[in-house]
Formats: sequence, structure tokens, C-alpha cells
Amino acid sequence: MLSLAEVTVRHGHQLVLEQVSLQIDPGDRLSVVGANGTGKTTLLRLLSGEQEPDAGHVARTGGVRVGRLAQDAAEARGRTVLEQVLGGPGGVWDQQRRLRELEQAVEHAPDEASRQRALDAWAQAEAAFAAAGGYEAEPRARKILVGLGVPAERLDRDLGELSGGWQTRVELARLLLDRPDVLLLDEPTNHLDIDSIDWLADTLAAHEGAVVVVTHDRDFVDALGGSIVEVAGAGVTTYQGPYDAYRRAKAERIAAQAAAAKRQEREVARLQRTVDRFRAKNTRASQMQSKLKQIARMQPVPVDDDRVATLRLSLPEPPRSGRDVIRTRSVRKGFGDLTVLDDVDLTIERGWTVALVGPNGAGKTTLLKLLAGELAPDAGTVEAGHRVAAAYYAQHVTDQLDLDRTVLEQGQMAAGDRSVDVRGVLGAFQFPGDDQRKPVRVLSGGERARLALACQLLAPRNLLLLDEPTNHLDVSSREVLERALSAYQGTSVLVTHDQRLIRSVADHVIEVRDGRVWLHPGDYASFLHARQAVDEGPEHAAATGVAGQEATRGAVEGANTSAGLSAAGLSASADPASRRRAQAEHRNARHRATAELRSEVSRLESHLEQVEAQRRELEELLADPETYDDPERARELTLRHGVVTQDADETLARWEERLAELERIEAEYDAAAP
Repeated sequence: MLSLAEVTVRHGHQLVLEQVSLQIDPGDRLSVVGANGTGKTTLLRLLSGEQEPDAGHVARTGGVRVGRLAQDAAEARGRTVLEQVLGGPGGVWDQQRRLRELEQAVEHAPDEASRQRALDAWAQAEAAFAAAGGYEAEPRARKILVGLGVPAERLDRDLGELSGGWQTRVELARLLLDRPDVLLLDEPTNHLDIDSIDWLADTLAAHEGAVVVVTHDRDFVDALGGSIVEVAGAGVTTYQGPYDAYRRAKAERIAAQAAAAKRQEREVARLQRTVDRFRAKNTRASQMQSKLKQIARMQPVPVDDDRVATLRLSLPEPPRSGRDVIRTRSVRKGFGDLTVLDDVDLTIERGWTVALVGPNGAGKTTLLKLLAGELAPDAGTVEAGHRVAAAYYAQHVTDQLDLDRTVLEQGQMAAGDRSVDVRGVLGAFQFPGDDQRKPVRVLSGGERARLALACQLLAPRNLLLLDEPTNHLDVSSREVLERALSAYQGTSVLVTHDQRLIRSVADHVIEVRDGRVWLHPGDYASFLHARQAVDEGPEHAAATGVAGQEATRGAVEGANTSAGLSAAGLSASADPASRRRAQAEHRNARHRATAELRSEVSRLESHLEQVEAQRRELEELLADPETYDDPERARELTLRHGVVTQDADETLARWEERLAELERIEAEYDAAAP
């Protein structure tokens, strides 16, 4: 349907794409990934016909319909949300208007012949309207909008009254209703909550045409399926399989490139040594000239850059806080007549990494602002624990940047006088060497957001409160942030729709829904299991061993179903406050009893990853025939491999033993839960 052949694009003197070829066939699913600024959006513009290449050719099958979602939808006014979705070019409303015009023509025809012509035209238009699903269009539009998280009460509002994020959702809904042959979507998940992202993934999987998506959401890549197209170094490379398979394949390709470059380097050095040795001899002069020409003809083997593999972000070790980092008691918060949060009781302990999840508008950001002290509760209290110092990141913190400082100066100011690799942290957030000398005032909004996040992480704080920290990060920077938060020794609370980040770092989940909060002391997978049990009602909960005393989580305020709470222990006659207090005390006791074991298990896991990586590296070296050109080095590598293998085996055995002990203690506490 669509193809690029040897396409080259330049923006001024900058080479964006060079001799790129890409084929899109019916039913294809392509996820376009790559660092910010590499040309992903340019690729979509070429495919949609909005941009012409400087060289090469773009081919489209005749009649192919292409729809593109830009990152920021153009502002629209004068139409309601529903009118905008139904009223696109050639949309339902245009067809309905045409039918009404033909009906009028039939009714007011001056003679029978004119009436018959109008009637025939109406019949033809009505048949086309019905065949295109026109009569089902409005119900479908409403279903799509609800799936994308647009509340029903907003459907009749003027689109111009909505934020850019909501307008982007409406434009996405219009495209999904239109069902073009090729859907080109640029960051469609940016303004969606987790439930809407899951809904969109299922909807795109059922789409009959081809789908091309630019995204930094790794889970969304896997949900979409198909191929991964990486844009890097002005070229594109296509990989098959899920995201992790792409990462492995890319690492293997770069390793092969590096090995080839190393071999070439050794060959050039060998030839040069020969030339240096014999160039003074007249009898060898012609031969040496030949070897110099041989060196000159060698094209350097390109080795792709892999920022994920090379970048490391080490957050500074924070000062130790008290055990209870932050507590809320009977907190209520509203805006006007709308109550957003009510009767919120939470205790967040030192060392937790907490993900706040829930639908858009449920109050996640409001809760985070309450914890940060950015908002005051209407009732109840929010108390920080002993020696707690919080760093709060949200989009508005970019206003606190000093526009007259350079990027590096801003980072150094945030780090203070501590010994921190400020340049390395800034580099991890896509500010390489030269960019660190730029004044803050020339940065784009996205660049300022990245700089503000880097500065918050450089500060010596033991509580990180992060609101959508990945919004302006590409995949590489997201993975760097993920590793940094996993190793962070303080306490973190984050709002994010990046499910891969939640799964990788969160050890506690707080769901915000219907004005209430639900604390789950476990990872994201166990939270989803517990939530499913509650959503499916008490029969499913009884069958799975997870209590669901009521069919909805709102009927059991603060109930922690994943902890195995028994129905008898939570009778309807029990005092709710006493019940929640007993549950909280039990969770805290469980956490204290397992804290040392959990710490040891985590330490063993980290060490196991390190030694396994060392073992793999050594095995690659030992598998290379050239290693044995140096017998002494080969013997040294063999000995090191034996030591590392023994270390890995012993660590694995210890980890399995301590993990089993941890699971046994947790099971005992869960069985005795009140």
C-alpha cells in the first residue's frame, strides 16, 4: 500500500534520513522507536504525503486512505466533541446532510422525471451510507470516546474548551471511527491512562488496515505486535518480535559490528607495521605503496550507538529518614462542589517505591500534590516523617528554572556541593556535551521538562514525588530512569502510565478511584490479580482465595484483597476505622518482619545479575577464535570464567534459599491477616 524507496530528507544542513526504504502492506503492525529528534515524525509525514523527500520516491497504491494522528492536535472551536468525531471529511454528518438534500429534491421535484432522478440518487447514497455503517456511527463514536477515557458529560461540550490532551483524544477517536486503510499514530498513548491504553491496544489489534505507531511505551509495542522499526543514525532497521527480542537482536548486531571494527583495526595496524618496517627498502617500495593503498581503500566499519547499553544514571544516596515517611489521616480534598478524595488514610514507609494508578481525573495528581505539600487538605492531616526531604516533579516545575543559566549550571546548582556526576546525569536525559552549554531560555518545553526532572533527581532528597516523569523521555532515557529508580535507596511515589516502568520498580501500588484509595503491598502483577478478583465479585474471590466481600472495591473502603483478608474478619458490623487500623498494623508488622530478608534478596538479585553479565561476556570472548591467538590471555580468561561461574552458582543457591524463606514468612502473615 505504501512504500519508501531510497528516501533522503534534510532539515537545513542536518541529515535526518538517508536512503531509507520501507514497505507497508495490508494488515502490517509497525512500532517506530528511536531517540527524540531522530526522524520518527518525519517518517510519518512522508508516509502520509504531508512532506516530500529531498531524494528518493514515495509510492502509494491508488485509492489507499491514510489517517495520521499528530502529537498535538490542531485547536478546534465551534464544534462539540461528538460533532468533531462524526464530522470529518466525508464523515457521517456530510453523508447525512447529502441524504437530507436529496430528500428535499425528491419532495420538491418539478416533474416526475426529476423526482425519479433524485430518488435514484437518494437510494444510491442511502445504500452507500448503510454499507459504510452510517447508522451505527454515532453509537460507535460514543463507545470509542468512552474507551479513550472521555467522560460522557464532555461529548456535548465545545471542543475549544478542552485542553490539548483532550483534543488529541478526540482526534484519535475520529480516526478510529473513520477506519482508514493505514493508521499513522504519533505518540497516541501520551494523554491516556492505563485503562485507555489497554483499550486502544485491543482496538488497534482488531483494526483491519495497517497500523504504524511512533511510541516510547514498551508495553504498548508488545501489545501491538508485528515488527519494530528503529530510526537511528539517519537510517531505519526493522526487527521482528517483541521489545525485549528487539533489544537482544540490536545488542547482538552492535556486538558483531564492534567485533568487525576491531578486526579491521587490527588488520590496519598489521599493515601499517609492515609498511613502517620495510618502506625504507628500495626493493619493497612498490609493495609498501600497494599496502598503503589497501589501507586507504578500507571503509571504516560503522558501529551503531546504543544509549541504553552505555548510559548509566546513579542517583545520589539520600539521607536516611524515619520509618514512616509520610502519613495521611482522614484526608478530604475537593474543588468547588466536586469531592476528589475523601477519607484517605495512608502510611508510606521508608524504602517503598509506590505507583499511583487509576483513571484520568480520579485524583492521582491531587493526591501527589497533597503528599508534596503543594495542596492543603480540606479536612484531615498530611504529615511528613522524621528527617524527610521531598523532591516534587511535575510539568509546572519548569517555571523554577533559571533562564539565564546554562543547562550544566542549572544541574550543578541542583546538585549543590556534593560529589555527583552532573554531566553524566544530564547526558542520561538527552543533554550531550555541547547541549550542556546551551542557555535554558533556548530550550523547548520538552527539553525544559527533562532538565527539571534531572535537577530533581540530582538534589539530595530521600522522598521522590514524580508526576508523569517519562512524558518527554524516549525509550533509552526511560530505561535509564528505570534502572536508577530500581537502585534508589530512598522512597519514591510516582504517577505514570508507563506500565513497564511500574512493573520494573514498584513494590507497592495505590489505586485512586471514586474518591477512595486502595493500598496494595505488592508489585503490579499481584495488584492486577487482586483487582481482577474484586471486579469479578465475591464468587470469583472465593474461588481464587482472594476475599472480595463486596462486588466493588468502593464497598470495602481501603480493603486490601491481595493480602488474603477473610470475609469473617471484615464483617459488615465491624467499625470501619478500627478495621482499617487493624489491617494497617498487620501490614506494617508484615513489612517489618520481612524487611531484612527483602533487602538481602534484592542485594543477591543485583549481584547475580552482575556475575551473570560477567559470565556471558567471558563466554563470548572464549567463543571468539581470535582469543586463542594469545595463549596467555586465553588461560587467564578461562580461569576468570571458572571463578565467576562458581560465584554465580553460589549466589543463585543463596538467593533461592532466602527467597523461599521470605515467601514462607509472608504466607504465614497473609494467613493470619485480620
